[in-house]
Amino acid sequence: MASGKVLEWLLTLIGISYPWMLYGLSLVGFSAPGKFSISGFIETPAATGAMAVATAGPIWIMFEFERVCNLIRPQGKDRSISLGMFLTGYAGFLVCNVGEFETLHYGFVLVFIIGFSMHAVLRLRDNIGVLASDVAAKVVILIGVVVFIVLAAMVLAEKNDSLAFWAVECIGFTMLLLFTPLELIGARKKLMVLPQTIRKKKPPPPPYVAGSMCDRVFSTFNSTFNSSSGPQTTF
Repeated sequence: MASGKVLEWLLTLIGISYPWMLYGLSLVGFSAPGKFSISGFIETPAATGAMAVATAGPIWIMFEFERVCNLIRPQGKDRSISLGMFLTGYAGFLVCNVGEFETLHYGFVLVFIIGFSMHAVLRLRDNIGVLASDVAAKVVILIGVVVFIVLAAMVLAEKNDSLAFWAVECIGFTMLLLFTPLELIGARKKLMVLPQTIRKKKPPPPPYVAGSMCDRVFSTFNSTFNSSSGPQTTF
């Protein structure tokens, strides 16, 4: 268990560190030279691929957090839409290179920022973690909001052509990747102290029926009809 937690924080550290390394990597030709943003630096195929690899761990941690949330509240509200919005936006951010699909790229950036912000706020409202982790997560989200405002102001003021813009972006990305591990700590603590009667398992899925989709539909209908009307009938 302890080794798993160490691995999670190691993966988070890798995801956080990579954007901060992009300027140095540009000096050796790995990332795009002469750029002033994360989007600009990852224009090269190598840098884009490394970005995907570096953030794969933190994204896996997001799914682990959702799993723990479902254990704490099996009948809780489904937050897959906001998480899916973030993942779709982030995938588009990586696929649509800013050098070739600039409008699409920045559109996807907006989608993944809004998606993750929505998801974070909704999960904080669910009160999944303990107080300490919730407070830390709220501070992280607050810093992220301030960073987003600063970045928007720099773009409007046309001050986004310096490494300061890239540094502010990295701060925002750091906050984004820190939120879930902090909440996961609190969620696991709450899971440990919950009575077993509260941590009820979800009802098992219906038994698998072999055959085509139509066969499964007919089989389900037959089971329902026979159990409610007495005499068994088959199609």
